Amino acid sequence: MKYFANVSIYTAVFSTLCLSPAAFAEKGLKQPEEIKIQTPQQATGDTITLMARQDSILQGLPDVIVRGVPEAPIISRNGQALISAAIESSHNSAPDDLDSNAALLNSPQNINQLIVERNRPLDHPELLTASLYSTFPTDQFSFSDNGCLTYRAALQGPSVQTGVNDQAILAFDPASGLSIAQRLGDQAVDTNPGGQITALTIRPLCASTAQGERLALSSRLSPQDAVLYQGSANGLQSVARSGDSAENGGVLLSTLEALQTAPNGDVLFLSVGQGNGTRGLYRKDVGQAVHRVLGSNMPLPGEENRLFYFTGESQTAYNRSGRVAVGANGVPARAGGLSNGIWSDRNGTLELIAHDGDSAIGLPNGVRISLQGTAQTANDTMRIADNGAVLFSARLVGGGVDASNDEALFVDYAHDAVGAVLVAREGSQAHGMGENVRYKSLGYGVFPFTRTISINGAGKISFAISLDMADGSTSGGIFSDKSGNLMPAVLRDEVLDGDYRITAITNVNVADSILNVTDSGYLLTPVFVQSISTGVSARAALRVAPNGTKQLLLVENRPIEIAGQTVEPVTLFHRIDKGISETGEVVMGFYTTEAGYPLGRSYVVRLKPANANPADFNGDGVVSVPDIFAFLSAYFAQDMRADIDGNGLITVPDIFAFLSLYFSA
Repeated sequence: MKYFANVSIYTAVFSTLCLSPAAFAEKGLKQPEEIKIQTPQQATGDTITLMARQDSILQGLPDVIVRGVPEAPIISRNGQALISAAIESSHNSAPDDLDSNAALLNSPQNINQLIVERNRPLDHPELLTASLYSTFPTDQFSFSDNGCLTYRAALQGPSVQTGVNDQAILAFDPASGLSIAQRLGDQAVDTNPGGQITALTIRPLCASTAQGERLALSSRLSPQDAVLYQGSANGLQSVARSGDSAENGGVLLSTLEALQTAPNGDVLFLSVGQGNGTRGLYRKDVGQAVHRVLGSNMPLPGEENRLFYFTGESQTAYNRSGRVAVGANGVPARAGGLSNGIWSDRNGTLELIAHDGDSAIGLPNGVRISLQGTAQTANDTMRIADNGAVLFSARLVGGGVDASNDEALFVDYAHDAVGAVLVAREGSQAHGMGENVRYKSLGYGVFPFTRTISINGAGKISFAISLDMADGSTSGGIFSDKSGNLMPAVLRDEVLDGDYRITAITNVNVADSILNVTDSGYLLTPVFVQSISTGVSARAALRVAPNGTKQLLLVENRPIEIAGQTVEPVTLFHRIDKGISETGEVVMGFYTTEAGYPLGRSYVVRLKPANANPADFNGDGVVSVPDIFAFLSAYFAQDMRADIDGNGLITVPDIFAFLSLYFSA
């Protein structure tokens, strides 16, 4: 099932076929440079390490030339970086269009691994990967904290038949390599009665859990029969099947789709489609039966004589612990229509969080919540923290409400019984600002605060919003919870590095981009800036540390020194919201204008905070006893952040290495 690159053979073949200067001249390609980094360079206060560069041999992989990086890299919570690249190798000639044909993994220690490439043998020489579905769309791959990757791929070879066995779910584990987790046309395992797999899951999951890297995926045996699997790339077990009954009611329908695998191994999944079953959300607890979280025609907690009307995943937000917050409708409702509400199982049983017509702490008497519209787009307008706090946006109705003050943001904490609390309201005074500075609406779409709200695992609230300034002008910013108080984290018109004035905060204007704050409190956002000295405008990447320190990491047209040379990023990659780890490390891509590159030469770099103390394991800015417990928790979970000595293994010497850092700090 697995393949391992024989470096000496590949290097010899590659040297013969790919590294001939005449061959490069014939193709009109650049002679590749080798990336050799002796000492990472310092720039903008960060340690910058070159990960990949167009027309360069990938460090540690002498048979791989990176010909282009067409999309933004991704970094996991623990610092594993995923790069989708166009490469040339012994299996692939130079791609003409520079579309992705390979996936690369870069570890926090800057060790590269080739995950997969087009045309590379899998089980045997006759079975090759034909495509990786071009790029890595978010609904067709999953990337875990420790660098496990699962994704769909097309296959080619003499035995491959279109529509019969030409697709597969591939799984990569940094410790064991690549394998086929499931293939179209295979016999379904661990099922009775059995059958042949006729369709694969759209979204295979891979997650770092207490049991190691765990997969969750579904397969279809017939139009009416789907199976949900869980396990590892070395073996899957059936955990649910169409027609199964949940222990608390509900029958599974013809489509089962895994949504999330929690750190304890629980799987949250969706049941939709056809059959005499129940549309809804279900959970497979480790070692236990399937449990229905909620579903259509299920009684609504807190709403007598009403039943859930559940349409699908678009109404669902879920945290890393597998607990959900759901915007749903109840029927029959008041005045004969649908009623809107938010429910959550954050405390183990389903409870009502908010409902149309509710009041909230902080709202004037007579002003009520309206969830019309926001309940149907919950994954855009709602978040649930790992501690169970639910953050949601809503419209307001009632006395004194008009178009200038009818949007608001609320939070409902799991540890108290006070209900929803007002966080911010359109038209109200902005936190931490002057008396005449007021919040104004800002959303990506027709509903308030869409895609612009965040609550991290620790319950820290952040949101992006426009501002009405005292002089009548409009500004904007990102506000964050700092030590229990909302304060502006980033403001338009701020001046950074003595010369750059922020003219726009742009993360919410990029399709599919979201406001993302790490559990440790780091925020990464793209901004537009204008140089005060030259008047030139440019895009930039701004990181805000947990203590509020702001840093422009990369600015278009501002030179940086890297790998022994000065380069000038002229165009930054647009998507950066998935580019920051829990320790504040950032992975980014950019283009330079260099001779022979009319469209720009692509680079991917890793930026590590220069003041990052490796003994500050929980990232709170202080080296203290909780860092020891945070390290030990990561160590026993086999979290790669615990690989302190950087040898790729989590073993006892890492404990001594961490304690040495701790006591020296």
